[in-house]
Formats: sequence, structure tokens, C-alpha cells
Amino acid sequence: MAQAAAASSASPAAATQAATGVPADNSKKLEGSVTISIPDPFAACISDLIESAQSKDQQFATYQQAVDRYSTVGSKMGERTSDCLNYTLMYKGISPSSEAGDVVLGEKNKLKGIASAKYLRQKLHDELQLKVLNNVMQLAMTLGNGDEQDSSKEFRQGQEELVKLVGQQQADRTVALLKSMRDQQQQQAKQLPKQVWTISQTEKRIQAAVQAAATVDPIVKEIEDDVHHYNHHSSAALAGQRVVRVALSAVSLAPSVVGPAAQAVLFGFLVVSGGTEQEKVLRELYLDKRLSSRAHLLSEEAHLAFENYQLAAMTNNRLLMSCSEQLVSRMAGSASATKLLSGSDYVSPPTTQAQ
Repeated sequence: MAQAAAASSASPAAATQAATGVPADNSKKLEGSVTISIPDPFAACISDLIESAQSKDQQFATYQQAVDRYSTVGSKMGERTSDCLNYTLMYKGISPSSEAGDVVLGEKNKLKGIASAKYLRQKLHDELQLKVLNNVMQLAMTLGNGDEQDSSKEFRQGQEELVKLVGQQQADRTVALLKSMRDQQQQQAKQLPKQVWTISQTEKRIQAAVQAAATVDPIVKEIEDDVHHYNHHSSAALAGQRVVRVALSAVSLAPSVVGPAAQAVLFGFLVVSGGTEQEKVLRELYLDKRLSSRAHLLSEEAHLAFENYQLAAMTNNRLLMSCSEQLVSRMAGSASATKLLSGSDYVSPPTTQAQ
């Protein structure tokens, strides 16, 4: 009885070892999951086309070289030194205000520094991206139509424009991908949604898509980080800057040798702290133009996606609808795209002010 009680009170692992003669495995099992992400062929195709359009454009290469040249430490310090010399000698005259006016109106855009180089590069990048998207959607619309004869002229026109942008090889790959997508959709024979949104419903979806895209867009994030270098300062830092500049400016008025020494210290302080405020405001103006250019691109891209989605629903164009859906997903993410492309009862989320 005592032996039976001892056997029954033994652990399951010991009982198993006693019964089988095989040592039990007392190691803990690790449980986890593996997520496999499958790349989206359409989104990858769009990215490749944009890169090909940029590499094929000579003007974009010029802007990229200028950005690389002005991004070096020596160029940045030289630009700050020139700015501070102008603060002392005023040798630029009214050129800064003239440059700001050209930036506001988009006139006489020249490569004058890192700010102007980045703005011109991004402006051209956004223009090329919009051209690529327009041509791809044009090809999708013509290939998705049932009658090849009616669409042949529009197809050739879209293909020729795409060849000019990205080259023959990339254009042929794009057409092959679109035809493959069309053949797969014809085999599935899925019923297309027939809802038609009102103007206000469409506008709500476009605004929501732009807002969602802006939160994940890397270029918007880069611009916001650059702006935060100018407006994210503590109260102590702002007060310290005022005290140092006022003190050095006041001491520089002294008639003795202290005056020139204070001017030299103020000159160095301005160089180290990023340049004069006049030049900083001009850089922020370039950042504002970059942000406006990106916002315009996202708005045009959203209009292109949702308008073609409704056109596809009315004309029973499966390929055009699929490309529109994937374009929205590329902008705002798959989860947001599912909500945005739902029925007419979509309610836009409340807008919040950016911090």
C-alpha cells in the first residue's frame, strides 16, 4: 500500500520514465507564430515604374546631384558662413526677399542651396509619380474594356506615354502584369459592386484616404521632422537664445576692443546655431512648398483611385476596379482601404488637430 501510494504521488514525468524506461523530456516548449508577408505585385510595379522614371529623367539626376553636393558638412558650414557674413555686411542686398517671392509664385526656381535642391527634386518626383499613375490607370481602363477595337487607340496612347517615362522594357512588364491580372479576374467571375456614391460621400472618402496616407507617407514624415528642428524648442532654449543674442549685440556696440570681439563671438554663435533667422524662415518656406507639393500629389492620387473605382463599377471593368482598390490600399493601407471602399454608409472619422 505504501509503495502504491508513493507511485501514485509521483510526478507524471517520473511515472512515464518508470513505465517505459525512457527518460522524460522536461524541457519547456516554445510556442510562437510566423507571419509571411506576400509582396503586392501591383504596388511593386508602381514603385519600380517611379524609380525608372526618375533614373531616366536627366533633370531629376541634376537635382539629385545638387542634393548630394549640398548635403556635405563642408557645404552646410559654407552656406551658414555666407549667411552670417550677409548678416554682418548685407552684401546680398534684397536677394533673399526676391528669392522668397520666386518660391511663393513658383518663378525662377534655381539651385541656391540644400533647401532649394530638395524642393526642386521632390517637386519633380511628385510630378513623375502622378504621370506614372495616370498612365497605368489609363492602360488598366483600356485593357479591362471588353471591346479591344474601341480601346486600341487609347491603349497605344497610354503605352507610348509610359514608354517615354520609363522605357520600353518597364512598359512591357507593366502591360504583361495588367493582362495577367485581367485573365485571373475573368476566371474568378466575381460580382462587382454597383453602388454609386454621392459627391459628398466621395469627397469624405477622398479626404479620409489623404489623411491616412499622410500619416504613413515617408516624405511627409521627413518634412515634419525638418520643421520640428525649428519649432520644437523648450521655453528655456528660447529664452537662452534671446539672452545670448541681446547680450552679444549690446556688447558689440562698445567702442573699445570688446566690441569687435563680441561681434566675432556673435558671428560664431550664429554659425553654430544654424544661421540667421532670416535664412531659417526662407528654409521653412521651402519646406512649406514641399509639403504643399506632396499634399497635392496625395489628393490627386486619391481622386484618381476613387473616381476610377466608380467608373469601373458603372462600366463593369474588373481590371480597373482591381487597380483602383490596390491604389487605395497602397495609399492608406489594406484595413483603411476596406472601410473606404465599403457601401454608402461610410462615416469619416473625426478630424484631430496635429500636435
